[in-house]
Amino acid sequence: MIALVLLGGVATYAIVAVFALQEVIDPLAPGVVRTLTWVWYGVAAAALLGWWLFRGRAIGDAAPAARARGAGSGPQGTLQLLILGWALLEGAALFGITLYLLGGGTAPLAGGLAIMALGIAASWPRPEWFPAAGRSGPAG
Repeated sequence: MIALVLLGGVATYAIVAVFALQEVIDPLAPGVVRTLTWVWYGVAAAALLGWWLFRGRAIGDAAPAARARGAGSGPQGTLQLLILGWALLEGAALFGITLYLLGGGTAPLAGGLAIMALGIAASWPRPEWFPAAGRSGPAG
């Protein structure tokens, strides 16, 4: 649910930016937009790296071997790591949308939205990461 809310907030902001750009916002100078676009590429790369590290740690914590030896941070810790990674992706997406709003560049807009959506899809929690507690029977 949290991932969908993060993604929904970014999508809403992108829609507002597209319509606002059609109206009254004075765009930045092309040289400034170019510079900020390069900054966005750096921010997006850093966000992807951070997300990848948080995702890897979350998957490692949720692995059956880690659970069996009592390592890892448990289901809540796994979710916290995933949320931290998603928040990094959201930051890159919001920066891309803001850059589009201020300068009209579509690469950061589309790239930010794609990074966030694909990152969330690639780190969506899987049922096997969260074994059911207290279930009886063969599956428990």
